[in-house]
Amino acid sequence: MLSFWAQVRVIAYRDFKAIVGQPVFLLFLLAPLFMVAMGLLGGSGSRDFAEKAGQSARIAVLTNAEMARYFKAADGQLRALHFGPSTPPRLVTIPTHGASDARIARAMMTVPGSSYEAVLFGPMERPKILAASKPLARYLTQVAEQAAQARSAGLRPGQGLVQADVEISDKSAGTARTRQAMGYGAVVLIFLLTLLIAAQSISTFVEEKSNKIIEILASAASLEAIFLGKLVGMFGVAMLFIGFWGLLLTGGVQLVLAQLGATLPALNLAMTMPSFATLVLLYFTMSFFLFGAAFLGIGAQAPSARDIQLLSLPISVFQVAMFGLASSAASQPDSRLALFAQIFPFSSPMAMAARAASDGALWPHLVAILWQLLWVVVIVRLSARLFRHGVLNANPGLFRFFRRKTA
Repeated sequence: MLSFWAQVRVIAYRDFKAIVGQPVFLLFLLAPLFMVAMGLLGGSGSRDFAEKAGQSARIAVLTNAEMARYFKAADGQLRALHFGPSTPPRLVTIPTHGASDARIARAMMTVPGSSYEAVLFGPMERPKILAASKPLARYLTQVAEQAAQARSAGLRPGQGLVQADVEISDKSAGTARTRQAMGYGAVVLIFLLTLLIAAQSISTFVEEKSNKIIEILASAASLEAIFLGKLVGMFGVAMLFIGFWGLLLTGGVQLVLAQLGATLPALNLAMTMPSFATLVLLYFTMSFFLFGAAFLGIGAQAPSARDIQLLSLPISVFQVAMFGLASSAASQPDSRLALFAQIFPFSSPMAMAARAASDGALWPHLVAILWQLLWVVVIVRLSARLFRHGVLNANPGLFRFFRRKTA
């Protein structure tokens, strides 16, 4: 009789070879390419739609020729502060018609098919604004305020009171915002890898239970070894996936930088980049075994693929909820919510990975890894018992209970 760890090794190798040896594994390995392609197509379509909508939209000012120049200058200065989709529509100036401005402005806003989304008219001391949204009304108010101030100060259109000499410091590469962004990137990476790989463990042995292969395995090895071996085998698949894309992306980045004659910017994280990458990999390992063990234990209760499909939605919702909790912790690193996310077992790996980008102390990460490892052991043992119950019962208790209620 083989020892426990020898049984784990045999089961892990068997599952790893069975997954990697299938031709469909190539599609799984290249899945990110399809995801990126679909994302680019969707992003291109939405960008074209936004650009076309932005090109047709207008905001207008009814004013005289002198103030029109001030409005144009103020609009250009304020527009430089807006980025991306938040950029206001193009501003146009229309000659004033005195007392008729109110009627003209309402007509511009209410005529079917009109492209005007906001109109300003009236005296500069107290202008009136008709707008389709509050942000556009606030923007036109700011434009009017800056134009009035420039005119009252005797400045030329576009001239400012302050002329600053700007120098961009190298420290900008290592600001708190950059570290926070790196932490959030680690959260997203762990979540995507766990969602893509660990969730598949829920359906690992449904087919083996249906064709009685699991009973043959159970007669040759302990159920705990089978359970842990399947997790280790799936983890081997995960590491193969990470290694493949890690080498591909690293080589691609180096090739691009060599062609451009550039180097990677210094991120100045709280710790060295190799240490940060090692911690992220360790936290992914903890996250994989936590979710994988829980999903495998739940999947042990499902007697058929139909029941697995019923379980997929709540499991995905739970994963997204843990991602949301860890994302909130990454954006508020010193809050009580962040502390809770770092302690709660299923969100702890992602939340602590985010903390690694801004906290250089190693002892919190050591404590967190030991804490997560403890929960891995607890969940593995609990899931193994559910696994044993699912194997030894032809109709598992959880689903038998629901079928009895619905019968």
